Amino acid sequence: QAGLRSVAVTAGTPAAERDAALERLRNGSLQALFTVDLFNEGVDVPAIDTVLMLRPTESATVFLQQLGRGLRRTAGKDVLTVLDFVGHQRAEFRFDLRYRRLLGRSRKELESDIESGFPYLPAGCQVVLDPVASRIVLANIRASLPSTWRRRVEELRELGDVPLDTYLAETDLEVEDIYRNNHYWTQLRRAAGHLAGAAPDDEGKLGRGVGRLLHIDDGERLKFLRMLTDSGKPQADGFDPRVSRQLHMALLTILSPKKGVFESLQEGVDALWAHPLLIAEWAQALEALDDRIVHLQQPLSVLDAVPLQVHAHYARDEVLAAFGISTLMAPHPLQAGVYWHAETKTDLLFVTLQKTEKEFSPATRYKDYAISEQLFHWESQSSTATISETGQRYLGQRERGTRVLLFVRTSKTDGAGRTLPYFCAGFANYVSHASDRPIAITWELESPLPGDRFVAYRAAVA
Repeated sequence: QAGLRSVAVTAGTPAAERDAALERLRNGSLQALFTVDLFNEGVDVPAIDTVLMLRPTESATVFLQQLGRGLRRTAGKDVLTVLDFVGHQRAEFRFDLRYRRLLGRSRKELESDIESGFPYLPAGCQVVLDPVASRIVLANIRASLPSTWRRRVEELRELGDVPLDTYLAETDLEVEDIYRNNHYWTQLRRAAGHLAGAAPDDEGKLGRGVGRLLHIDDGERLKFLRMLTDSGKPQADGFDPRVSRQLHMALLTILSPKKGVFESLQEGVDALWAHPLLIAEWAQALEALDDRIVHLQQPLSVLDAVPLQVHAHYARDEVLAAFGISTLMAPHPLQAGVYWHAETKTDLLFVTLQKTEKEFSPATRYKDYAISEQLFHWESQSSTATISETGQRYLGQRERGTRVLLFVRTSKTDGAGRTLPYFCAGFANYVSHASDRPIAITWELESPLPGDRFVAYRAAVA
């Protein structure tokens, strides 16, 4: 245009012409110099007062170098104006990396900054986003959660060696995300450069074991496990039977790949406490579970030595350990969904509502479902007849003074392939039955199902 003194240079422009254009910009005979992927660093032209960002880069360092071309002070230059046109044309572009490196803010803080107009900038600085741009940038930031291992490592490297709860708060992740795909928190810290050296032997197996405890929502159990991690290595022979079973429950889950190889409970304790980083990780993971207790719970009061709560979740190995059936030294390989515990005269029923052809044979896809919040329809094993000893025990449960304890889950695994725990629905009493081999029994629960569990268990077979 008339009167506009400007030059455009590219990578193909001869070096002599580029140098001449730079000199003209320095002495003021050139008003504007347009470059394409040139002069990102190592160029000092203090008079530059406008920077247009037109080229996408995922490197926050390169972005700051480009921005830095306009940050030099000089006489007659009151302000640097930066017009950023980059990002919206590429869905995978990450605004969070750019703004966080520029402002030194965490992801959570950045979201708040954008919503409130960047109130914490140094004096004389402004970041102005119109309403449409704000919505675009916020949506991009929220969509850029660190969903891959590499991204989670980058996030922790950026944040520093923060505690687990801080990392979760700043990244909007759930604690389960840390343990996805067999990873664990100590491994993440080491990958981010916050821990020196290679992982000790067995750390990987035990670290993944901590992730197998994330279903815990039993208040008594959480309190006990926090006491364990806070008070130093326990002496297993000093616990009463109920507390000892709590320890077996925890170690059977964490040390699952090695269960059955220890000669004593103390030997298992020693193996785990030989990894102080994992004990610290365990303690931090437990803190993240505090808000998981969403149902009113009560202990199995008639079975004082059994450390289970009605309306809490447990893995099957943990239930068997709670009854003393399974131990760290001698785990019980239960194959069926039922177990008769003669010592307490209790039938343990493990129910999976959604039964797929891959996981269950046609002969074991029983019709189990919640009829109401207090009534539950259950089918026995296909070989159980009404005249058998087991069948008579089920049907004569009230007269014989035996107990039925029901554990329910919607499916065997979740969407990520992780084995789901069972919900302790509590004791159940015989109401009626029909058919034979299998026997279809209606049980009445002593503790009505919470509303959300009833809806889930009714819908699971709809």
